[in-house]
Amino acid sequence: MSLVCLSQQLTIYVGLFLLIIGIFGNGTNIFIFSSVCSYRISPATFYFLVESMAKIVFLTTNLLLHVVTFYFEFDLRRTSLIWCRLRQVLFTLSSTITVTCTCLATMDQFFVTSSNPSLRQISKIQRVYQIVLNTSIIWFLHSLIAYFNVAISPITGTCASSNSTVISITITMMFGYVTYGNIRQTTVLAEQQAYRQVVKMGLLQIILIIISNTPLGVLNTYGLITTGVIKSQEQQLQEYCASLLINLIASIYFAADFYTFLISSSRFRQTVRERLFRWRPSNQVQPSRTWSQTDNIEIAIDKLKIIARTFVITLGAEGALAYDGIQLYNIEPHKLHAIDTIMEQMIFLFGITHGQDYLTAGNLANLAAATVVSNYRPRLFAAKQKTAISTME
Repeated sequence: MSLVCLSQQLTIYVGLFLLIIGIFGNGTNIFIFSSVCSYRISPATFYFLVESMAKIVFLTTNLLLHVVTFYFEFDLRRTSLIWCRLRQVLFTLSSTITVTCTCLATMDQFFVTSSNPSLRQISKIQRVYQIVLNTSIIWFLHSLIAYFNVAISPITGTCASSNSTVISITITMMFGYVTYGNIRQTTVLAEQQAYRQVVKMGLLQIILIIISNTPLGVLNTYGLITTGVIKSQEQQLQEYCASLLINLIASIYFAADFYTFLISSSRFRQTVRERLFRWRPSNQVQPSRTWSQTDNIEIAIDKLKIIARTFVITLGAEGALAYDGIQLYNIEPHKLHAIDTIMEQMIFLFGITHGQDYLTAGNLANLAAATVVSNYRPRLFAAKQKTAISTME
């Protein structure tokens, strides 16, 4: 079997595998991030949501096209100029939105983990909506330029663009590094387990993009350096095979997000079990909406901001949300069989009146409500009760 044939066979089977797991994984991301209220109001996870949508478009217009082309030995791009250009628009739009959302999510994690309150205020979900809309419009206009910059080459018969671009990973590396520094320096985030897990998801995503896109960057750089160099037919075949394999490696970035999230976040794993497989612990408390008379958590938050400078919303199985007048925080739930909401309110007020911040008091209240009380009796023996009381002090 020749090297070219082997590369094409790998593209078919490995590409089909990446396509299947990629569409399933990104589809699951879309479902989880759009259906769980604590994820919907988080700027970083909203970037993950938009990114997952763009990655599905990229996989279907790029990886699927390569698999079909090599399997059926027919490339529609060689015969249809409209499809050639349309595919380039979708490819450019989806890839640029994906990389942009990755960079913006990394930057947001830096802002939210900063000890500077003015930087933390930059991370607002309403502002994120505007940023995503504006950047999408910009990249759409950019992709329209690509539409008119693509043609079927009369020499090779392939659909090619006259421009070469190199995807930069500098922004994600830089903000990933400073975000890691913020995590080590701040004590607030150490107590905010829910968002800390989102940061871990983002940091692992940075590692994924570095590993999968570095070979592509090297290949593109090599192509720019050797432009105009006369190459033998054997060398051109070798470069063609290398480009197929490197593009497969780069496709991992578009297919593996869901699985990196599963690895990095226990909360995400639990949410997937609950939402995807309908698995729930017994006697789990369901979220309730009473004062605002709405099931929409975003509407409830907006109504509370009108009459209260600070507030806490309990979400049952999904933990709680605490608003300190500047930032909305996710408070990670503790595993439990029953919960005493009166206990939770009392401990939260106890923490606030004794000088604790909202995150510390909220985590303490959840811990007390989840561990001290069960259906019939206190769970803790005397020694453990004393330990819990000493923690409260």
